[in-house]
Amino acid sequence: MRFDKLIIDVCIPTWNSDRFLERCLQSIYKELDINKIYIIDRYSTDKTLKILNDYNRIYNNIEIIQSDGNLAIARQILISKVNTEFFLFIDADVELITGIYADFLSRINDDVGAIAYSVELTGKIIEEKYILTLEKIGIKHLDTRGFTYCTFIRKKTVMNILIPEERYAFEDQFICDYIRKNGFRWLIPEKKFAIHYNDHGNWINLLKFKVNSGRALRRFTGKITIKKQIKGFIGVMIYACIASIISLDPRILFYMIAANLLGFYGYYTSTKSNIYQDRDKIKN
Repeated sequence: MRFDKLIIDVCIPTWNSDRFLERCLQSIYKELDINKIYIIDRYSTDKTLKILNDYNRIYNNIEIIQSDGNLAIARQILISKVNTEFFLFIDADVELITGIYADFLSRINDDVGAIAYSVELTGKIIEEKYILTLEKIGIKHLDTRGFTYCTFIRKKTVMNILIPEERYAFEDQFICDYIRKNGFRWLIPEKKFAIHYNDHGNWINLLKFKVNSGRALRRFTGKITIKKQIKGFIGVMIYACIASIISLDPRILFYMIAANLLGFYGYYTSTKSNIYQDRDKIKN
């Protein structure tokens, strides 16, 4: 199956996203053939809504839904809205690069359920520098997770999906696993066609996010043996040492030690009482 042109819906979760939202919208309108843009906004208090309304006055194809639910709820609502054969999940801090539309069209086959594009990270925090440094020597960490920050999805592959509302984190992995279990491929092209500005907020919020990620890992993947955890920790430390040496930045090693220890803390303190902690609240 090959297409010369395909009109798509675009889905964007927003919450106080004014810092990079205009770059995101400009690139979407420049690079894609759009039917509608569906926004699910978590009652933003910055200029997010003003930016969206300004663009809607020009293009008249933006629909804004407001909800205080987490990302699992937000993505479920957005999926229910789309009407095109393929739609795009994109984060409000992601900017598309010229060429993504042609590449997307070239990859569509009957067995393709999603095309999840890797992104150029902005390198503004140590973890991103860690990932970028490893990528330079051919070590990739993002090829198996079901990230949805810039992902085209075939609508019929998720028509009946029910994302558990308690999936305050790893809801993207749930979508990825669902599509694969239904016999469709989740493609991850090697070439990057988007920039992720990835505004994590201050260091305290970022470290809180590591604790929450550990709790989510326990909740959604089940128990992991201590032996496997130790093996994984040692592997990360080896990579962190390599990245620190190559980049001449010793902060990478110390950051990765702290991040993993906080992840372990979150993992071992995961309880029903914190299951509804929302990843968005911690990130912002």
